[in-house]
Amino acid sequence: MKYLFSIILISIIFVTPISAKQELKSGDDLVHKMYDKYHTKWYKNLTFKQRTIFYKNNEQVREELWHEAMQIPEGLIIKFGKIKEGNGLLFKNDTMTVFQNGEKTSQSRRVHDLLVLGFSIYSDKPEVTISKLKEVGFDLTKIKTEKIDGNTYYVVGDPAKKRFWIEAKNLLFTKVETHNSNGSISITEFKDYEKLKKGWIAPIVNFYLNGEITMKEIYYDIKVPKGLPKNLLEEASFKKMTW
Repeated sequence: MKYLFSIILISIIFVTPISAKQELKSGDDLVHKMYDKYHTKWYKNLTFKQRTIFYKNNEQVREELWHEAMQIPEGLIIKFGKIKEGNGLLFKNDTMTVFQNGEKTSQSRRVHDLLVLGFSIYSDKPEVTISKLKEVGFDLTKIKTEKIDGNTYYVVGDPAKKRFWIEAKNLLFTKVETHNSNGSISITEFKDYEKLKKGWIAPIVNFYLNGEITMKEIYYDIKVPKGLPKNLLEEASFKKMTW
């Protein structure tokens, strides 16, 4: 009996902490972990205005006002300048549509990795998210942890091709790095996260090319409405759409 008790005690001391830690073995595991944490909590509707600042040689060259609305995970509408002028972008069904003066000028397949990693990953079924991340070039078999300024991050992907960073404590997307075919390196960072209802929002997004900033997004007038127009993401409604 004493022997059996000793075996049980040893198991509690040495086995339980290892199983409780449940180290992630792949990016697939991380996607499931992020979904499990927030899928019943994350907001479904989001609107905000955006200061969009463009840079050249690390100096500001112009600024624009963008109006944005999301139905998560369905998609995103962006209207440039005055909201009723009909200029902007529509992201729906992994397709990007460009509008000028309310008229569709182009349309192409586009899995928007920032929308996936920053928003829909918490609402879409993990299998859907995993498929999209693989399509845009992430190797989800590669995962490691990294310490930055005292915080732990999961880093997923091939460092020679494309990878993303997830802050481990709150499971929030913070950075993506892409090695482009022309040899350049693009980096996008989500900064200064703050609570938004039971989810989060990063009101600062920075874009870099070869270490130089090219664009900054600053979100303000951020709202989580109970509902948005049913036809928010319909092409035919783009020009007149407001929210």
